[in-house]
Amino acid sequence: MAPPGRVLRTESFDLANGYGFKVKNAPLRPNPNGTDRDWDVWNSDVSMTTLQVGGGASFVLLDEDDEPTYRTCQSRSAYVDYLDSSTLDGRNICVYAANGLIALMHVDSSTRLDQYAYNLGVTVTVWAS
Repeated sequence: MAPPGRVLRTESFDLANGYGFKVKNAPLRPNPNGTDRDWDVWNSDVSMTTLQVGGGASFVLLDEDDEPTYRTCQSRSAYVDYLDSSTLDGRNICVYAANGLIALMHVDSSTRLDQYAYNLGVTVTVWAS
């Protein structure tokens, strides 16, 4: 068993509108045809411009001057269930999966598809906890 805070994996991918993923999956591969109940993180195509969590997961949007580390994520508790996709470019988000895993999702890019939808380029680091 890996000690808490050890990086289990880091992966970069596009999180298209309507796609989601589970933090526990290795590799992390976004899939369509789900809902917020099916994924830990979901780029919603129902609640437009919304990145949301499901399945018992939660988010914390880090302040721009916060260090994007396991320790920082471990110490935060201002949990939210959704974030506005239009404001996430360059931001860091702590993801707390229901199974206890903690991940950091960095939004590398945000591409506007129309007035409601965004595709997000993300890098996700999953830590042992």
